[in-house]
Order: sequence, then C-alpha cells, then structure tokens
Amino acid sequence: MVSVEVIVELQERGAEARARGAGWEENPFLRIVALLGTFDQANHWEEKRQAWQFGWAIENAYRIAYFDDRAS
Repeated sequence: MVSVEVIVELQERGAEARARGAGWEENPFLRIVALLGTFDQANHWEEKRQAWQFGWAIENAYRIAYFDDRAS
C-alpha cells in the first residue's frame, strides 16, 4: 500500500502537470505497467497512477470552472 504522503505528493504532481498544460496521457504511471512482474507491484503502481490522475482531474475541473465563470 502506498503511504498517504506519497499519494498527496503524486496528486500535487498531477495538478502541477495539468497547470503546465499536460494532458492526462502524460501521467508517468501510465507507462511500464505491463512490465511489472507481480500483482503487488502492479497494484502499488496502479495506486500511484490513480493518485496522479486524481490530482490532474482536480486541477482540470478547477480550470474548467474558472474559465467558464470568466467567460460569463
């Protein structure tokens, strides 16, 4: 299991990536998953992927709301 600290850090990285204009497909944890040997390794990697993706999604939702409000 990934620690809470690591999850929060990865969420922040995902949000920062989105703020820089990165797309969701630039999640570094989308790569390599096929190369992981054990279920535990793959599960650990998946938790990290989801944490990064969540941070990206939060930042994306903020940007959509912010720019929609400004356009009104």
